[in-house]
Amino acid sequence: MTKWSVIFLSVITLIAAIIGGIFRFSYTDITAEGEPMLSMSVTMWLDEINPDHMNFLEEQLPDSSYILRVQGTGEIEYKFHQNLQHVKVIAVYKGADLKPNADIYITIGSDYFILDEMQANCGFVNHCQAGREYLVFLNERILTPQREPYPVFAFEGYIIEPMFCYDDIENTVIPVNIDHIIAPYAKVKANEFFVGDQASLEHWLELKDHLLSLYPKDN
Repeated sequence: MTKWSVIFLSVITLIAAIIGGIFRFSYTDITAEGEPMLSMSVTMWLDEINPDHMNFLEEQLPDSSYILRVQGTGEIEYKFHQNLQHVKVIAVYKGADLKPNADIYITIGSDYFILDEMQANCGFVNHCQAGREYLVFLNERILTPQREPYPVFAFEGYIIEPMFCYDDIENTVIPVNIDHIIAPYAKVKANEFFVGDQASLEHWLELKDHLLSLYPKDN
């Protein structure tokens, strides 16, 4: 490599570093506040979005690669492309390479925050609450840009994030219509599911009851 080639590459590298530093300070720091989700909006589920989706999930979820009962820790690593929920594995119904008491991260596996619109892509499901146990249907272990302390597993890639709490959690219904299905997260932060009418919630709870009967806590 010639002297001028080395100089040229050094200049290009320096320019790239400067540009990167400028853009880094222009990013929205979603973790600056104690609970970043409170400034976000989330989408409310309506059966109208996909009328057959609950029946589809009932048929497909038992074929998931990993079916686990996990306990939420309340710890979440907020990332730009993913949020990583730390959970402890309580029981393994399917998935030979995971054992009870393992610590893992679970994630929706796609862009979680849409910062331009201050929206969070949650798959219509709230994050795990500390101490509660959940039935989760996961697809595969995934690689992440940073080295994480625990293995990261992505949910099965359906419209609705397939996670169901073993407890009965009261869900506040936020009335919406198909043309505008967005609501502030602060109004539904105690929910299990984000839903826009009572009929859709009842169908979802029927699916939950069916799945929990297939994988009971005392199994």
